[in-house]
Amino acid sequence: MVLVTHNPDLAARYARRTVELLDGRLVGDGRSPLDGRQVQHGRRS
Repeated sequence: MVLVTHNPDLAARYARRTVELLDGRLVGDGRSPLDGRQVQHGRRS
């Protein structure tokens, strides 16, 4: 699934990987662990 948002906190909350674009160029690519919890139906369990 792809989520496009201007809210990096929201993206970090739900995503395993985030990429950042600035003026159409890739400026960041990172992975963020889910603290051992899994996302189900838009919420961590």
